[in-house]
Amino acid sequence: GGGEVACRVAPLPPGSSLPPLRLTQRGEVRGIVIRAFQAGRVPRGVADRMARAARAALGANLATLVEAEEVEALPPCQAVGDGCGVLLAAHTSSGCVLGASGLGERGVSAETVGRRAGAELAALLASGACVDAHAADQLVIFAAMAGGESRILMGEPTLHTLAAIAVAEQLTAARFDLQTVEGLTLMACHGAGLTWG
Repeated sequence: GGGEVACRVAPLPPGSSLPPLRLTQRGEVRGIVIRAFQAGRVPRGVADRMARAARAALGANLATLVEAEEVEALPPCQAVGDGCGVLLAAHTSSGCVLGASGLGERGVSAETVGRRAGAELAALLASGACVDAHAADQLVIFAAMAGGESRILMGEPTLHTLAAIAVAEQLTAARFDLQTVEGLTLMACHGAGLTWG
C-alpha cells in the first residue's frame, strides 16, 4: 500500500471518441527491465537474489536484452510493511510492453520467486502475444469505449478478462468476439464509440 501515481492526460477534442486499439503485431523485443524490491524487515540481499534468478530464467538470448536491473531496499523506518517482489517488463519494436511479476511469500525462496517471474515472461514472449494477462483485462474498457474495431492478440483470456467483457457488453453498445489464432486469442471489439463534450 501507499503507492502513488501522477500523470497528465490530454483530453480528447469535444465530439470525438478514443481511437481503436490495434495490438496484433508484437514486433521484436528491444529491451527488458528487471526491478526487484524489498521493504521492511526482509533479510538483506533478497531482492538481489530475486533479480539474478529472474534474469537467469529468461534464458541466454533474452538475458542479453536486459537493459536495466534495478534493486530497491526500503528500511523498516521508511516502509509501510514487510515484503518483496520482482517485476520484469519487455519493450518491443512495435510499442508493446509485456510484463511478469512475482511476490515474495513465506516459505518460498527468493530464487524460486525470481525464477517463476523470469520463466513467465520468457513463455509469454515465446507465445507471440502482444499483451500480458494483466494488461488484457485492463484494455477491455478502452476497447469498449473506442470508435471502430479494436483488435488485441493475447494468451488465453483470464476470468478477469471475461468478466470485464461481460460487464462492458452490459453497460455499453460494444460487442466482443474472441477467436483462437495459432494458439493465441484474438480479441476483437466493435466499440461503442462514446464521445465527450
